[in-house]
Amino acid sequence: MSDPGTILSIGFARPGELVSSVLSIADHFGERDGFDHWVFVDRARTNSMKEDRNKATIDVAHLLLEEGVIDRLIVRDENYGTARNVVESVTSVLSDRSHVFVMEDDLTLAASHVNASRKLMSFLGRDGVAAYSTYVNRNSSTNPLFTSRRFSSQAWGTAKYLWDDFDLDAVRRHPWSTALERETRRLLGSDFPSLWRSFVAGSLDSWAVPWNMHNFLSGRVCLYPNRSMVNSVGHSQTATRTAGVFFKHDISHEPLELDYEILKPSQFDSYITTYSRAKRAKRQLRSKLANLAWW
Repeated sequence: MSDPGTILSIGFARPGELVSSVLSIADHFGERDGFDHWVFVDRARTNSMKEDRNKATIDVAHLLLEEGVIDRLIVRDENYGTARNVVESVTSVLSDRSHVFVMEDDLTLAASHVNASRKLMSFLGRDGVAAYSTYVNRNSSTNPLFTSRRFSSQAWGTAKYLWDDFDLDAVRRHPWSTALERETRRLLGSDFPSLWRSFVAGSLDSWAVPWNMHNFLSGRVCLYPNRSMVNSVGHSQTATRTAGVFFKHDISHEPLELDYEILKPSQFDSYITTYSRAKRAKRQLRSKLANLAWW
């Protein structure tokens, strides 16, 4: 690759969390020499419940820019929504950089994250690896690295040549069949078909579901370490859609040390059990109970 890449942070209506996330990147990303850091903040709709917090997020993002903590700030002039904002943000970064590492504002890096992105980035394009993530749900893998057909939207990275053929609308038009439903249920998780139908119907504003489907149809996989190097507060009451939705994850206390030039990751198909319909229903129930307690 001709350049190390860009760290892309996504913000919306969590000013404190955005600051914590950005500062954790400054402290624990490791490869800041050469990597620049961009922040994109979507605009809340006028008179929405999120408008005040969105304005506060924009204000702190400007402060981070003024203090030199980040290198570039893009604030949308209208509400883009989740899918459009993320897709256009990643596409914008990759218009002149070869690699992007994406962090949403509900994530903070652990100290063990140092230099992990550079090491995992070296696998892109090898053995069908189209993306990597340094956030991983609790799992039983004993290998330092594994791959899964299920892609992560948490603390993930990809390369320009792997992203450029992703077309949100083209994926939406892909024919659905009983055979495809059976395969996605088996290899992506039993919750995936219902997510896909919601995305196609327009009731789920997601970039991650079509991105996963795009890579599934292309025979590609996502690379993970066996322990997370990222903390998530996406289940907190400041979350836009995921308050109370908690995924268990174990934080690695050691940096990723491996001979990544010769190591071949293992395929770990059972990782998708985290995404079963039954476990999703339990997480949604906990979310509803948390929201009731909050109010």
